[in-house]
Amino acid sequence: MPEELDEQEKEAKAKEIVKQFMMGNGYGAAAVDLIMDPVDMRICDYHNAFGIIDGYCGDTMMMWIQVENGIIVDASFNTDGCNDSIAAGGMATKLAKGKTLDQAMEIDAEVILEALGGIPSEGGHCAELASNTLRVTISDYRYNNEQA
Repeated sequence: MPEELDEQEKEAKAKEIVKQFMMGNGYGAAAVDLIMDPVDMRICDYHNAFGIIDGYCGDTMMMWIQVENGIIVDASFNTDGCNDSIAAGGMATKLAKGKTLDQAMEIDAEVILEALGGIPSEGGHCAELASNTLRVTISDYRYNNEQA
């Protein structure tokens, strides 16, 4: 008689099945990981900039960043959007951490999509939403903190 799986083993097996299914439907491994465990989908505890954009698809994305000495030391996001928005927002914040403001402004939709390993073609606009939200957040920081 086969040994029964405990709850952790069942959960791990179910996650692996979902991951394989999603990857078979156009999601890269990095995208799936961010969807299944969106660690940066939160409010940044000590943020000093905030941005929000309503995408043309109806999704809203918000971002928070913490900047110290011109470097983004923490970044987070939230969205009411789909899995593609979650993956794109998560990758945008992941890529922004440790970057200067100028470097982070260069994170465009193409960079996000490449880092995700792909998302289904209809979700490409979510990478644009994430990139634009990051840029608005950086602009908020610059407006409120940099001297002209």
